[in-house]
Amino acid sequence: VEIAQRAAEVLAPLAAAGARIAGFGPDGLHAHATARHRAVASGSLAAVNALLALGARRDVRDRVHEATALDRAAHLGAAELD
Repeated sequence: VEIAQRAAEVLAPLAAAGARIAGFGPDGLHAHATARHRAVASGSLAAVNALLALGARRDVRDRVHEATALDRAAHLGAAELD
């Protein structure tokens, strides 16, 4: 619970300041993927849940593999991350 709370505490102010919760990263910094794709890749269920609570979409596909974050989680053997 503490990790989930911390993820929400960190991500909520970023979203309020205009961070692209549902959009792709900036050029040069994983521009092909969303924050949710990156949270799945990092293995952080807390960050995935916080991003979903802040409005991240489940249906967005990355620009390289055409994969959703769930596809990525399944590929990593961690479907519980979606």
